[in-house]
Amino acid sequence: MVLAMLLSLALPSVAANAQSAGTLPIQLVSEQQIGEGVVLQTYNKQIAGKKSWVYVTKVDLNNSYAQVKPIYGKNGTFAAKQSVEALARETGAIAAVNADFFNMQKRTPFGMAVDQGEIVSSMARVPAWSSLGIFQDRTAVIDHFTYKGTVTTPSGETFPIQGVNKEEYMATGIQSHKDQINLYTPRFGSTSFGSRPGLTDYTEVVVENGIIKDIRVNHPQGAPIPANGFVLWGNGSGANFLGKFKVGEAVQISSAHAAVSSGRQDVLAAMGGHLLLVDNGKVLNPYDRTITGKVSRSAVGVSQDGKTLYLAAVEGPSNSRGMELGELAQTMHEIGAYRAANLDGGGSTTMVARKLAETNLTVLNVPQYRTQRQIPTAIGVFNTAPKGGAIKGFKIEGPAQVVKGTEVAFQVAGGWDQHFHPYAINQAQVTWTGPNAFNGNKMLALTTGTHDVTATYQGLQQTRKLEVVGASAVSKLIVEPSIIAVNKGQSTNFKVKVQMKDGKTLDVSPLAVTTSVSPELGTVEGFTFTAGQADNKGTINVNFDGIQLNVPVSVGTSRQPFENFENFQQKLSFLALPQQLAGQGSFRLTQPGEPVYSGQKGLKLQYNFANVAASENRFAYGLIGEAPLTLPGTPLGVGLWVHGDGSNHWLRSEIIDANGKTHYMTYTREIDFNGWNYVVGNMPAEVVYPVKMKSIYVVSVPEGAQSRPNQGALYFDEMTLYQPYDPAKPSQPIPSPTEKPAAPEPVPAPSTPQPPQPNVADNPFKDVKKGAWYETPVVALYKDGIISGMSKDTFAPENPLTRAQFMTLLDKWLEWELEGDEELDFNDQIPDYAAPAVKAAVAKGIAQGFPGKLFKPNEPLTRAQMAVMLYNALLDRGDEFEKKPSPTFTDQTDIPDWAQEAVKVMAGQGYIKGMENAFEPQGQATRAQAAALIHQIKQQ
Repeated sequence: MVLAMLLSLALPSVAANAQSAGTLPIQLVSEQQIGEGVVLQTYNKQIAGKKSWVYVTKVDLNNSYAQVKPIYGKNGTFAAKQSVEALARETGAIAAVNADFFNMQKRTPFGMAVDQGEIVSSMARVPAWSSLGIFQDRTAVIDHFTYKGTVTTPSGETFPIQGVNKEEYMATGIQSHKDQINLYTPRFGSTSFGSRPGLTDYTEVVVENGIIKDIRVNHPQGAPIPANGFVLWGNGSGANFLGKFKVGEAVQISSAHAAVSSGRQDVLAAMGGHLLLVDNGKVLNPYDRTITGKVSRSAVGVSQDGKTLYLAAVEGPSNSRGMELGELAQTMHEIGAYRAANLDGGGSTTMVARKLAETNLTVLNVPQYRTQRQIPTAIGVFNTAPKGGAIKGFKIEGPAQVVKGTEVAFQVAGGWDQHFHPYAINQAQVTWTGPNAFNGNKMLALTTGTHDVTATYQGLQQTRKLEVVGASAVSKLIVEPSIIAVNKGQSTNFKVKVQMKDGKTLDVSPLAVTTSVSPELGTVEGFTFTAGQADNKGTINVNFDGIQLNVPVSVGTSRQPFENFENFQQKLSFLALPQQLAGQGSFRLTQPGEPVYSGQKGLKLQYNFANVAASENRFAYGLIGEAPLTLPGTPLGVGLWVHGDGSNHWLRSEIIDANGKTHYMTYTREIDFNGWNYVVGNMPAEVVYPVKMKSIYVVSVPEGAQSRPNQGALYFDEMTLYQPYDPAKPSQPIPSPTEKPAAPEPVPAPSTPQPPQPNVADNPFKDVKKGAWYETPVVALYKDGIISGMSKDTFAPENPLTRAQFMTLLDKWLEWELEGDEELDFNDQIPDYAAPAVKAAVAKGIAQGFPGKLFKPNEPLTRAQMAVMLYNALLDRGDEFEKKPSPTFTDQTDIPDWAQEAVKVMAGQGYIKGMENAFEPQGQATRAQAAALIHQIKQQ
């Protein structure tokens, strides 16, 4: 692939300005100055009816404070690669975009990097590639640059230098190191190139202050590079030439780049590029067969006078369409580039910037694989203006529109000085005025209309518009859920919203409404309803600014017979997973002589898991009809008589809601009974009615599977539905049984937006003690079928959580779906039980492996890894995170660069916390911590 890329080319220009159907000129969405001569822009480009987000950093090189140069490696050398964000943070750049192509197994780029006139990396011998160069007069060009270097002996003999700080490559028939001399400076790292496969016959000349200090032949390790010197490395004829030198002699070298178009060599800064996209104002038709497709793209362009620089990043298919190379060329032309070149794209595309008044960098685009790639070089933009001047402006943060009666908070998010550097604001010294009185930075919005909210700081004022909405602008009052159903004595939360006449919906605070409740129904505090102790039915009256709504409320449940299977007409069928279990069971009506609870008919589910190892999840489904069975009304639970087989398997049903989403309802986590027993499944709280039942099924999970039977049979009869309480429809008794039931009938806990807390009877784990900080989350997730024990009665809360276990936990919680039958490409064995979850996680970019194609499934999960995987999983789910301040941990610098963003966001949301002000990124996450984390997020 590398060879193909090095041989890529730009075809002659074509008439690319013609727009295809559904393709529109690029549109500027936002623009903000973030430094002296530096403007951050966001564009939207519609292509074939689909949007692509384009982020641009525009630099005015006429401004002497605006500096552009390469940022690379780590600590100023190519010893390691870093993400764009880490490179920018280390060097103090206010904006950066990834630059050059590179071999992912190596640490240096293919192209050039010149920093303040110093050649950090020379241009590879690739004739078709163009790079960004900035000359001493601060004029920028996109051009092909050639490198020429020479080493001279004391006697005057010369030999060409192939490159500076290059690792081996091949292009246009040239092997970069065979029969060549290469130069290595301290920028390469602590030691020189040394011995590589196929290049074991070599000579190294160590030069310090222009004098040879050492000559090494075929040394197994690369030579240490002097801080004020360099190492000449030669192979074949290059080694023979270096053999002419002696220790103590002086060495002369020349080394320079030249722009092909002008011949200029006064390069101040340069960064490697790729194919030319725009040439002298004309859009080209670039082609490289190795990087086709609608993917993330990066590019660099310059204006006709060379004084304006355009750095661009196109967001890829995760959140926008992405672009082909030709579309990227057209885009660069539209934003103003007279000449432009492609940069490395795909998973490398990353643009970061420090927005105005902010102190931290923001990753502007969502990387193609959700995480930032470690790269060798990026283009950095710097604001070199002096700091510490007077404040010039500040930003106000707060809502733009609220409903009457809302307590609204504003804050000064940050300020900037006359050179656009961040300026620290003392919030206590900010004064606020608005349509109503402020208490600190908070105001109870009572006056409807559009008003100015003004902040004053050190004599400087900024104003923000606030619209306070009253009844005149509201078309409808909304309460969610629209019908409240709870059991006796339980509490549930509800939300109040208003729909505006323009169709927009706004949340309403408890301060903005008054409520009243039907007698003896219960009480309302804020937006929490607590039911009384008797079955009842009534309403909650909600009043917002004179607009009223009565919300129906039922307290308690009414058990209603639903299906006794005596005249059941639905077609029954059997399905088992994994595929090897196909046909290993059946689902049908009972036959004479088989157990029924009452009447003549029931259902029988027979299963046999023997063909699949116990280390995998195994499923046996009884499908209730060709189409799911409609459950009338708004059932809060389903009751079912089950003739158990004592297998301790898990019994569940698939529920399909009105939005077509599948939910999973558990009757019992373990079938630990023989004979007839009545079980109740609670309807998942988040279902949207009406609902249908697709199946009744049994699950064998890997934990404890060795002690459970592989085969058995279950019988089902007398299905009942627990509807919200209705005095006109009292609970109906269960018909007299053919066999005496083994246990009294339980009362189901109804579905509410806030699930009831589990009690001790729900806890099967002897090591999850009552009152332990993790008791509630462990038991709740166990009941939901999200988490399992290490055995039937052991959870092992303090045991380290493995990477495979966490993937399985996320999969069960988020119910990942994987299209296609992708194969895992790891050299280590993924446990069977975790393979589906790992496949989905890798395909979605939620988790990645390690070098050597390893996933390390059984290694303990670190806290840093857990933060990244959770962050990626929530992004994949579509979560949008509110901007909240993140705590600063005492070990912040120990958090890996690849985890910084995830830790920042997850900590800001309150999902993860430190321990004694430290995050401990390499600490091991425990099973209890993971359960508490997932449970907390589920409750929000």
